[in-house]
Amino acid sequence: MSLRAFTTLSAVVLALGTASLLPAQNFPGKPANPGRQEMSNSYRSRGSFSNGYRPSMTYSYQQSARSHAQALSSQGQTVKQLDPQTAREHVAEVKKNVESSKKELAKIDQTAAKNAEIVQHIDAMKKHYEAAEKCCVDAEKHITDDPKEAELASCCADMDKHLAAAEAEHKKLMELLHIELPKPAAK
Repeated sequence: MSLRAFTTLSAVVLALGTASLLPAQNFPGKPANPGRQEMSNSYRSRGSFSNGYRPSMTYSYQQSARSHAQALSSQGQTVKQLDPQTAREHVAEVKKNVESSKKELAKIDQTAAKNAEIVQHIDAMKKHYEAAEKCCVDAEKHITDDPKEAELASCCADMDKHLAAAEAEHKKLMELLHIELPKPAAK
């Protein structure tokens, strides 16, 4: 066999071998999940997706709710007598921010969520929001009936636990959609 024929034959074998591997590769730009890619593209274009869901607003609401729950829990542990008005204000802010988070979440179209395979994260967030709201009701009872700071602190710690779990699910959701959550502007 001549050198030229050998070179040509080698090139053909190499080309055939490479061609058989091509379908198994993921090409850049080819989404693993078209539904997720559509949501991600919509977000990058408008800052929202699926009927106006704004991930950065949900993130902000969650952060605010957690901040109030943590402040109330901390005060309940360190203050001898907690001011009932301050406690009510913190609980009201948690409730307001959880409700706002739920409204944002409700904007996500269920069909689009199924196509993007993100329903389990949405459902988990809703479950944790409901648990946090129940903790708010319990906290209000502790404030109104018999203000026992230790019980209130425990209730608020549970509230924060559920809000943290909702936040973790939201982070997973954003990672699946390749959407970056806000970062501190200053260090």
